[in-house]
Amino acid sequence: MNLLVTGASGQLGSELGRLLWPAGTKLIKYGHKELDITDRGSVAAAITPTVDVVINAAAYTGVDRAESERESAWGVNVEGPTVLADRCAAHGIPLIHFSTDYVFDGKRTTPYREDDETHPLNHYGATKLRGEIVLRERLREHIIVRTASVFSEFGNNFVKAILRIGAERKTLNVVSDQYSCPTAARDLAATVPVMLAEIASGRGEPWGIYHFCGQPPVTWFDFASEVFNAASKYGVPIPELRRIRADEYPGAAVRPRYSAMDCSRISKTFGVQESGWADGVPAVVTAMVSGGKS
Repeated sequence: MNLLVTGASGQLGSELGRLLWPAGTKLIKYGHKELDITDRGSVAAAITPTVDVVINAAAYTGVDRAESERESAWGVNVEGPTVLADRCAAHGIPLIHFSTDYVFDGKRTTPYREDDETHPLNHYGATKLRGEIVLRERLREHIIVRTASVFSEFGNNFVKAILRIGAERKTLNVVSDQYSCPTAARDLAATVPVMLAEIASGRGEPWGIYHFCGQPPVTWFDFASEVFNAASKYGVPIPELRRIRADEYPGAAVRPRYSAMDCSRISKTFGVQESGWADGVPAVVTAMVSGGKS
């Protein structure tokens, strides 16, 4: 099976590259420098009829920056999926695409299901939602996986940022009234071979939207506490963490108060089990503070 991966140098793409794939699987990897997914000519040259499945791990993920870099966010998150979907549709190639919990407004108090109403609060979420819509309109054979707060030793993410800032300050203010479901990129990547096996089996049509994220829902404050607890085992100085409200955080984007997602559908369809975000923290922290990648 020939798999074409976009965004191969990012968090998810890097973890896809580290998986132990079945014999006969070939990964054709493109980072953003090698393939501009908004360029139809480049995409046409990359996605040939010999490709069996496209995995779009490319995304603009700077939530706050998206408020000022609106065109850039729209390009990668909307125009990119449009171009990929059109090319895949032309050759009958399935596409696996990744979206976000930020398509929801966070006004619920129970985890969101795939068919719940969407209402993004910021430009990043709006672009990801529009990317979902164009993909669904243009390509029948698609799988969209909504995930949340992805973290790894690669790229930019909350775990890396909090460790870096914590090393520079004695006290650290962390939001304690917003809940998310942090997801280890390693666990997210591991869902892909399972979905591919189901696609290859031909047993049914698994197309549509699925949720996959770490469990249970946690505040940023408690997530940060867990990160520093793991780092303390390496003698890393731990700052004093102070609880603040979301409206005290100086970010440009409004974030949902509660964006937990229900992952039962992906479990029922593919047999994918929920991952515990706390299980993924130690490996990432170890890589960060003991000479791993940064």
